[in-house]
Amino acid sequence: MLIQFTCESDNSLWYCDTDRLRYARTSRPITEIMEGDGAIEEYGKLVSVSPIVEVYTMEGRNLKTEAPGAALCSIALVARVTDKDLLIGYNVNVPVKDFACISPINNVRYELMGVKH
Repeated sequence: MLIQFTCESDNSLWYCDTDRLRYARTSRPITEIMEGDGAIEEYGKLVSVSPIVEVYTMEGRNLKTEAPGAALCSIALVARVTDKDLLIGYNVNVPVKDFACISPINNVRYELMGVKH
């Protein structure tokens, strides 16, 4: 899943790719960079914290990071079912705005997770 957001503290623009396990701070929206317009200013790996829950830390960043996107260091994706809707929530450890999912979900599958018998 490819997501994009802006940090409220300094308007730095970020994207996270949970399929390829990478993140980047960019000068322009990721869709423009994919077309060759703009630059990637910082990048790194997303490190999966749990095999079951979609929680990632951003390699090379922590709560003491003072660079653009100060303290930005983790994201989480949480699925919740309400009546007949599936809600995918995102949690970023700093205040963000202009959140967008760049790659929409085309297919929903169901899978039993947990202890294998």
